[in-house]
Amino acid sequence: MFDWLRFIWCLIVTFLLKPKHSIFVTEEEVKKKKKVTELPEVEKAKLNLLPTYRLITHYYVTPFDIDWNFHMNHTQFLTALEFARVSYIFVTGMWNNMNKFGLVPMVMGISFQFRRSVHLFKRIRVETQLISIDEHFLYFEQSCYQGNNFLGRGIVRVGVCYKNKAIANKNKEKDNTTKNSGALLATENYAKKLLLGDHDDKKKNGEENNDLKNLENLYVERQVEETRKLLSSNVKDEHFLPTMVNLMKKWERVKSFVEHDLTLKETM
Repeated sequence: MFDWLRFIWCLIVTFLLKPKHSIFVTEEEVKKKKKVTELPEVEKAKLNLLPTYRLITHYYVTPFDIDWNFHMNHTQFLTALEFARVSYIFVTGMWNNMNKFGLVPMVMGISFQFRRSVHLFKRIRVETQLISIDEHFLYFEQSCYQGNNFLGRGIVRVGVCYKNKAIANKNKEKDNTTKNSGALLATENYAKKLLLGDHDDKKKNGEENNDLKNLENLYVERQVEETRKLLSSNVKDEHFLPTMVNLMKKWERVKSFVEHDLTLKETM
């Protein structure tokens, strides 16, 4: 019951207080945030590989969240992540796209590493970002902090389906009656519909080509390939190599998540 009340409060805060932001971040926005007129090569490369918005939300530990050790129960971390993802979906406009095309998000898997405990009445900062996609799913990275202390990090795999229909997968969209017939959504279309929304409006504003490029850059196989190329380049910047190594770790987490999931499939 308390989680439902907190969920309602989360929605109120998201709608009334959180500023809306596009799913993709532009170079101009990064320049403005960093207060520079030109981005260094490392920032340009990072933005090209990971062009998505990162949302910061907060979760307060209440007496309903703690266990007999008087620290936050590990299952409540998943609740904190869920509230943060809901905020992310609303803030970035993904929810509007879902409603327009009749899509519903569904969590298909979570991998979380716990590093530190957090105690009663403390505030957790949750940083949520869509980091990769593939033919089937979206992959969110969600990191938890208390102040400067790292608490844990999760990779969340999210699939989409039509309302009360089958999960989107690699099968091709059959025809225009897909929504009503329950046929499966084409994978190349689910990401465009979910992340880009109305192509006609974007085309009028000259934003379509850039958004399509950002979408293509989000595919994890492409991210791995491009990062490997950058790791072998000779960019003279002391921050370049560590940044590329950290990005490669993100892609490896996604790929290891996928590979591990294959071992868990039910067999006849």
